[in-house]
Amino acid sequence: MTKNSNKGGSWLLAIVLICALISAVLCMNFALRDGHNLVPAYRDPELSTTLVRGSIVDRDGRYLAIQAPDYGFQIHLSDASAQEAASFISGYTEENAISIGNKIENGETFIRITDLLDSEDFGMIESSLADFQLSDDLQPISVERRRYFHRSAMMVGTTDEAMHGLNGIEKLCDNELSAIPEVSSAISYGKEVQLTISIPLQQALYDSMIVLARTERAAIISPEGEVLAFYGNADEEELKTMIKAIGGEKYERPEFPHDTKAAIKGYQVYVSESPSSPMIRAAVNAILSKAIAEP
Repeated sequence: MTKNSNKGGSWLLAIVLICALISAVLCMNFALRDGHNLVPAYRDPELSTTLVRGSIVDRDGRYLAIQAPDYGFQIHLSDASAQEAASFISGYTEENAISIGNKIENGETFIRITDLLDSEDFGMIESSLADFQLSDDLQPISVERRRYFHRSAMMVGTTDEAMHGLNGIEKLCDNELSAIPEVSSAISYGKEVQLTISIPLQQALYDSMIVLARTERAAIISPEGEVLAFYGNADEEELKTMIKAIGGEKYERPEFPHDTKAAIKGYQVYVSESPSSPMIRAAVNAILSKAIAEP
């Protein structure tokens, strides 16, 4: 009998593929744990009607953080069963009805809407609830929350329940971002803080670093000296270099406090010294080459 000479190779290939799959899953789980919940339940957020903390945006005005409604269903079951309610709710989330029904039966009273909505969709949901005779049991509501749009923007930071900055730009610019009550107005806004960060470059740098060297630090600097992307825990000195404007007024930011190396077409790269530095620089140069080549 002739032995199958490919048998050993097939097993080896299977083991390699399984290891690669496990590695990919672990990286994905780490990235999810490392960031904020980023699913916005709206396209055109309606700000609070009382006190509103200022938004944080990137260099092109795209939201990184905003105080706005978090839409969902408040559960008050009476005649309707958990599964009946779950069947309706599943049409507005990424979860199936069985999973939602189990949550309701386990006592959860707020189920988030994760489909992107326009503000007129909220009225349509209320009408649908009435059509299904569920409106007495499920009330669509919104909860004011600080929403973060890009997991890659690690420097943005977070706030506490009282909307005060705990770290990052949220803490550094807390006085400017915080809304100050005005006697003559029913609503008060904090100032908007604009960063020099470019979301596409920031996301690309994050995606590379989380795989190559998640514990290291790196930055991409524009030919004009602006920080376009930064990975790692930024200290106050570094954060100040990332502020472009506050309340529409140009911010006199200091220079980036690290030595950088030339990359391509006037861009500079900062990489913390480590055994992985050459590999990181190569990855950053690839990111820049692609970004510059794209229209």
